[in-house]
Amino acid sequence: MGSVVMMHVCCRRIYWTDWGDKAKIESAALDGTDRTVVVDSSLVWPNGLAIDRLERRLYWADAELDKIETVFVNGSDRRVLVCEDLPHVFGFTLLGMHCFCCFLTLISVCCCTFQSVKVEFILICPVFVVCDRHLLC
Repeated sequence: MGSVVMMHVCCRRIYWTDWGDKAKIESAALDGTDRTVVVDSSLVWPNGLAIDRLERRLYWADAELDKIETVFVNGSDRRVLVCEDLPHVFGFTLLGMHCFCCFLTLISVCCCTFQSVKVEFILICPVFVVCDRHLLC
């Protein structure tokens, strides 16, 4: 089912989401070996996935649970960052301390700063323009 793939070149790993019978976030080495489950609890539709290379944290948005969470790339230190008013997050990316979410149901983009955990709608544009775009820092 629904899947998002993200590569962490520095660690030589690939990360992906899987909705399946039991939703999870997994990783593997770039050659396909060392497959590991990173998160496999309290997930339904992990739609967005992003990596903070400096902090070595993985971020995702769950479209069904309406929240944004993070863990270290090894799966430890799971934290809920935003759990309010996130209607069906479709795309998700990071730029510095900001995350940008694309909403399928609202046809809009949301900007959130993790320091303040304040959600602000900053732009309205067609979803097909912003989904699957990754901002590189």
